[in-house]
Amino acid sequence: MNTQDKNFDRIEAYLFGQMTNEEAANFEQDIAQDQALAQSVEQQRMEHRTMHLLLRKELLSSLEEWKQEKASTTQANERTATVVPMRRRILQYAVAACVVGLLGWFVNFWLNQTDSSGLAAEYFEASSDTVRSGGRSGSQELALALDEMRKPSPDYQAALRHVDAEKDSTYFEISLFLKGECYFRLKEYHQAASAFQQVIRIASSPVNRQKAEWYLLLTHLAAGGKDDPSFKALLKEVLSNSSHAFNREAISIQQKL
Repeated sequence: MNTQDKNFDRIEAYLFGQMTNEEAANFEQDIAQDQALAQSVEQQRMEHRTMHLLLRKELLSSLEEWKQEKASTTQANERTATVVPMRRRILQYAVAACVVGLLGWFVNFWLNQTDSSGLAAEYFEASSDTVRSGGRSGSQELALALDEMRKPSPDYQAALRHVDAEKDSTYFEISLFLKGECYFRLKEYHQAASAFQQVIRIASSPVNRQKAEWYLLLTHLAAGGKDDPSFKALLKEVLSNSSHAFNREAISIQQKL
């Protein structure tokens, strides 16, 4: 099996939640360190979503054709239809049942993704001041970034430009927090996750590490839904630590899910 095929199988297992928590965590480390792999993961994720949308469109089109065909059937054809072999009629019912089942699955999948994204955004908004803490600590660029983020109509792209313009390493950790929030708000979840993962690796204090863990948890929830293995692993970790700064929030979010 070549490297490309191996990565494809690993990505499929990751996206469908077929990895153990340890395997998923190791794979996410690989993603964070390999830009090409990260792009492949995002591409396969989008292909899955596109496939679901196309399938729904095709099924709805088929249902409409069946409806029109039935409406145009003449009385004579109806009499002829009474002698259609039973196995053909059974096949039609089976196909219709599959269509209904697939549509139901798609609707549930879409609603779950939407609900998860909204819930993640709700909790992120409630703690966004914590993300921004320290942003005005003497840095003009970060202060300008915060101004953009706090406008009635925030401009997160402009905020990112200011964050990227900050070259003083003193503010690197704060910059990562702000960058993660901007990407989260823009729904660019892979970049948001990458920023929060960097904070976790370099956190100057346990509190900052726990903040980054919480925002990474919300990012995985928004991106992959409540069944995302990375979200589930982080949620379990935060729930198991009663002294974690966001333990209560984790309990609350578990109850809502």
